[in-house]
Amino acid sequence: MRTLQIHSWNGDKWVFPWAHFSAACHQGSGESEQLVLSFANYEVVVDGAHLALLLPEIANFHLDCLRDMPAQFRSQADKNEPFISRLSVRSASDSPETGAQTS
Repeated sequence: MRTLQIHSWNGDKWVFPWAHFSAACHQGSGESEQLVLSFANYEVVVDGAHLALLLPEIANFHLDCLRDMPAQFRSQADKNEPFISRLSVRSASDSPETGAQTS
């Protein structure tokens, strides 16, 4: 079974089976974007730049791993590639305002 691994800069790791994936929502543009990946019981919230470029890989279940990097590394990254500045995982039953977030 194909999975998506999430690796947070602080050392937290999650594995989500693509079979539990239900939707993706992309908002924003350029250097300030958010991508929310909904799975059966969790949502993965990705903040960063050029995240829309990940959508074709998500749509085809070809994305294997997401990692965030502290903002100070943005200057060293390719400006035309996706850059993830923050990852959080929250229970799908929690609202965004009260969700238990881990970054």
